[in-house]
Amino acid sequence: MKDFFHILNPNQDHAKGVRRFFRKNLQLQSMWVERTSHPTHLETLVLWAVNEGHPNIAIWGGDGSLSRVVQCLYELKALEKVTLALVPAGTCNDFGRKMGLALWKKLVHNFLEAPGRHELVDVGLLKSEIGNRTFINNAGFGRTAHRARYKSHPIRDIYSFSTKRLDINWTLNGSDSYETRDAFLGVVCNGPFFNGGLNFEKDVDPSDGILNGFFEAPQPPRSLVWKFIKGRFGHPLFNHNSFRVDGPFIRVGSDEDLFPQVDGEPVGEGSARNLEFSILPQKLKFHHFGR
Repeated sequence: MKDFFHILNPNQDHAKGVRRFFRKNLQLQSMWVERTSHPTHLETLVLWAVNEGHPNIAIWGGDGSLSRVVQCLYELKALEKVTLALVPAGTCNDFGRKMGLALWKKLVHNFLEAPGRHELVDVGLLKSEIGNRTFINNAGFGRTAHRARYKSHPIRDIYSFSTKRLDINWTLNGSDSYETRDAFLGVVCNGPFFNGGLNFEKDVDPSDGILNGFFEAPQPPRSLVWKFIKGRFGHPLFNHNSFRVDGPFIRVGSDEDLFPQVDGEPVGEGSARNLEFSILPQKLKFHHFGR
């Protein structure tokens, strides 16, 4: 941990404990993210760290913080120049769950001096008419224009879904495939978990060089609600109402406006009708603290 510049952006539940830890470990170089007066302070700290030549950055936060850091490194053309570590101190910590990372309290007490290990992780890229964004966990669509203005609420979102006619193209092992489907929503996954441990299927691997797309057919909202309830008890969301495609490139065209999101955040202002999901040629150097 002493070799890393630590960017501290924990949620409210973890903030007090993280402050105590860094008061006791002043040898660690760290900086807190100022959210209120400087909404892009996280990106400013990443820019400073890269310009100062820090080869190692640790982000203390959740999936949203990790996604923003990866996007910033991509824009700075520094994805392969920096080793990134995640210390789970956010709300859902879904990417940390997949990578087998302990919550920060267990991690720092057990492995403060341990060297850890490195792993190369895929980074997804979503291209659309309203902007391009990298994603580390997942990207997708389904929310309406009205719901896109508010924080995600699974039940309200489900009852607002409308049918979209989709042209889906994907490439796997050099072979192109095509399907036209009706769907309520689509999620293209690099990591399996989202929204606090939900998953379509757990075999999604962020280091296998492919993306996994899941599309939900139109169905009674109560059926989708029941599916998400079962998902809270560990059941996969994939069933007979789901359609799956796998590949390093997935393209979705629609006759309806789509409001894409990346790792839980809107991609940009307005709507899009053509979405392209791909794996970047650059890999993220991901560090696991501990053994």
